[in-house]
Amino acid sequence: IAESQAGIGPMCFTRTCARSSEVAECVSIEAEIRRRQELDFSREGPYPLFTSTKHTPYVTIGEDLVTIVVGQGAATNGSVGAVHPMVDGGPESIHYIEVVYAVDEDGTVLGMKRLSPTDAAPAMMTFKRPADGTVITPYLYCNLHGWHQGVPVTVESPAVGCSVAECVPGWDASTGLMVQDGSGTCPALVAEYIRRQSQLFGTTEPIDGTLEVNYKHAPFLFVNGTTATVVVGQGALPGVADGLIHPMDGEKEVPHFIEAIYVENQDGEVVALRELSLLEASPATFVFAIPEGTTSLTPYEFCNQHGLYRGAAVAIAESQAGIGPMCFTRTCARSSEVAECVSIEAEIRRRQELDFSREGPYPLFTSTKHTPYVTIGEDLVTIVVGQGAATNGSVGAVHPMVDGGPESIHYIEVVYAVDEDGTVLGMKRLSPTDAAPAMMTFKRPADGTVITPYLYCNLHGWHQGVPVTVESPAVGCSVAECVPGWDASTGLMVQDG
Repeated sequence: IAESQAGIGPMCFTRTCARSSEVAECVSIEAEIRRRQELDFSREGPYPLFTSTKHTPYVTIGEDLVTIVVGQGAATNGSVGAVHPMVDGGPESIHYIEVVYAVDEDGTVLGMKRLSPTDAAPAMMTFKRPADGTVITPYLYCNLHGWHQGVPVTVESPAVGCSVAECVPGWDASTGLMVQDGSGTCPALVAEYIRRQSQLFGTTEPIDGTLEVNYKHAPFLFVNGTTATVVVGQGALPGVADGLIHPMDGEKEVPHFIEAIYVENQDGEVVALRELSLLEASPATFVFAIPEGTTSLTPYEFCNQHGLYRGAAVAIAESQAGIGPMCFTRTCARSSEVAECVSIEAEIRRRQELDFSREGPYPLFTSTKHTPYVTIGEDLVTIVVGQGAATNGSVGAVHPMVDGGPESIHYIEVVYAVDEDGTVLGMKRLSPTDAAPAMMTFKRPADGTVITPYLYCNLHGWHQGVPVTVESPAVGCSVAECVPGWDASTGLMVQDG
């Protein structure tokens, strides 16, 4: 090159890209990822879910866009897990995410982004939100550690109807996050079962499920390879034809069902927990992978009417432990079954009668800390618990969410709302480890709908909030039709102060 031919300062033209919407290009890139995975890692497909949460892509669905971030630390804003690095060092140290992409239920690419080592961490991409009902499965390719899959997430708009926890072992479809024991939710829920056992029977000790008289309620654990299964009732065991099986009668007027199954290891640590749906068929069942370092597993179950039962401990060989320690808890896919909401409300009614000798919720403002307050927005309805939450701390208290032991655990279990016909508009079950204030949102119903909010506190029972009517701003006269005790425009009690 002659001196006269050099026109600009030193630079590197790299990744100087025009956008392409050619599906064929995406298909070719995925084929190349598959080829490299087979060549470099001797695998025909991506690594299983959560092989490494640092290498897991997580989906968040917004109003208009879908965002994928890499690493559990990125998905939880640093509260749990690590963010995958983007290291642009030399050949010995370079480590980065090369590609992030997502496909739908038919395998069609919804979005794909190729990244550079110099891009900032966390690796991420966005694409236009697809239609409701689309199942988004995210993937990535790391230059050092290959092809990884994330949790499939279904695109759903907030709906008028019931949306509760129908639990599936392993992951939370609403967030795409694996819930690990570090969250503290597993031991907190166990503490609540022990507290209720003490309330029901005056002792914190579980009932002995190894006694024949208790076989209908007994949790039985058996092992297949690196997987353990717990079933409730001797008749649910393989090869047992004439044993009793505990019912799952969640749809009866007085529900009778297994609320939860959990398992402790040889050190008394909760290594797996599952809350069951009231609509599940019997036998109540929980399948989970056995954590590393496990030498013994002891199953437990909590029956809504008859309390906590402990089954026989089962020895675990070293070869049967398959994954790192974790606790699968409230690992939930969403359900829109109105029958489930009706069953949950029936269970709330049963507990209110049993624990507080009341046939319905407490009267309005029995405790403003336990009162649910409604705010109606342009598209969504929000319910918050506690007058302090409704007034941003200017008046009253916020109900706490305390995840202590059996003596101190105190939290809102359920928040929900019904219309003037008693039809559930929205329902949310909460965990002791959820942040205060307890809250939920659901899609705004039609004008004229009367929304009445409710909650259930684990210690203080069933409480009702102020009914609020959905109204659009109108041209005309809008004046105060006064009712002693509360302000219909805000749903707040007007106090003497």
